[in-house]
Amino acid sequence: MREVTIRLAGLDDIQVISDLCRQLFTEMATLQPDNFISARPAAEELEKFITGEQSAVFLAESNGLKIGAAIVLEQHTPPYPMLAQRKFAFLIDLVVDQAHRRQGIGQQLLSRAKEWAKERGLSYLTLNVLPENAAAIALYAREGFFVQQHTMHHRM
Repeated sequence: MREVTIRLAGLDDIQVISDLCRQLFTEMATLQPDNFISARPAAEELEKFITGEQSAVFLAESNGLKIGAAIVLEQHTPPYPMLAQRKFAFLIDLVVDQAHRRQGIGQQLLSRAKEWAKERGLSYLTLNVLPENAAAIALYAREGFFVQQHTMHHRM
């Protein structure tokens, strides 16, 4: 297995994170063209995640190349009487450059996101994944994630 370093991203990493997210968003648009478009996150949005007290952006590097990223955010259960109140982590995005996939990099980024949530005393880590993304679903299942609920849509 190649040597990969996972570190917190800095403001000078915004462009590469944006490029990586563009790959992810393009794939999402391919899988669900009615719901997603190929785009890139705004630099200001990434800056907030990098500098925020309740968020973190992790970057995977190997041989001087920045090859993956994970964005994670602390959230709170909405204040609704039937919901158990919890603080939890939400994995907003996890992406590995297409040329570097299937080498354990996504698993390392995911592990670091789980560590971050645990360090903060959060109850759990949650994420969304498209049902068409079989590789991501397999990774998350191997890492102990399970389906908690299904979101369903009805077109008008």
